[in-house]
Amino acid sequence: MLVTKFSVSLSLAKQIAAKAEEEAIEKNLAVSIAVVNDAGQLVYFRKMDNCSNASCDIGVSGAAAVVDGRIAMAGAGSMAAITNDTANK
Repeated sequence: MLVTKFSVSLSLAKQIAAKAEEEAIEKNLAVSIAVVNDAGQLVYFRKMDNCSNASCDIGVSGAAAVVDGRIAMAGAGSMAAITNDTANK
């Protein structure tokens, strides 16, 4: 059986981060955005102005934990939907 593996290119990671930043701006939030691949390795990172320095580490480790199935992070589901929509275009 052949398994299809979804990968996150740098171009796609930037698109995901841009969409996440748009959503954060709409909600008046200052956040860090970490996009990881299916192995939980960082592909792209963006930190908004006035974002807590601690959120950098939390964003990266949180994104990796979501991939590992250790936690359910708020917004992970909507980001997966954005990923699928973007990848299918």
